[in-house]
Amino acid sequence: MRIALACCTAILASFGACSSAPTNTPTERPSGPERVVRLLVDDRVECDGRTLTFEGFVYELRLACRAAGRDRDHLPWLRVLTPTRQRPGDEELARRVRAAAYDAGVQYIEFEQEGA
Repeated sequence: MRIALACCTAILASFGACSSAPTNTPTERPSGPERVVRLLVDDRVECDGRTLTFEGFVYELRLACRAAGRDRDHLPWLRVLTPTRQRPGDEELARRVRAAAYDAGVQYIEFEQEGA
């Protein structure tokens, strides 16, 4: 029993060491195209000046990442603008934007408050 527990602990630790978020630091801003995303109400975002549903945003982001292929110079990165005054649902939408972006292939995301 103790051996099995020790093996499980070692396996989980190795998975934890292997899996991590993208490692870019704020000083390593990528050369790919920047997409400015503003969180709106009712599960919508504004992306580069256009209002989209969350699903439409995810679809366009996936297309952009696929078009970049393995060329990191064409892989988009996001600047997500959050409202100064938090509204109900903003935090959850920000989490969903981040998760969808990483799933699509985005490697770098900056979050900042509007007007900051």
